Amino acid sequence: MEALNLLVIVVVYLIAGFYGSLIGGGALLTVPILLFSGLSPHSAIGTHKIGSLGIGLGASTGYGTEKKIDYKSGFVFMAFASIGAVMGSLVVLSIPEY
Repeated sequence: MEALNLLVIVVVYLIAGFYGSLIGGGALLTVPILLFSGLSPHSAIGTHKIGSLGIGLGASTGYGTEKKIDYKSGFVFMAFASIGAVMGSLVVLSIPEY
């Protein structure tokens, strides 16, 4: 991968990280840029998920220290998100890699 591609990916991830930690939806920026840079769909989505783990942990830590987390609702959403993650993983695995 060229240095210019890596620079573009880093800049997009910084913007998406800021955007994603505030309101979510960073994948709208990161996954397409990874696909356009030549990664397969499996690699692009996997790379995004590793990055979003750090974004989520950082945002959760910040909101947690400011006491802005509703844990009761969070556990309900976490249950549905876990089901969606499993279903999404199965869909991605059904996409043929090129």
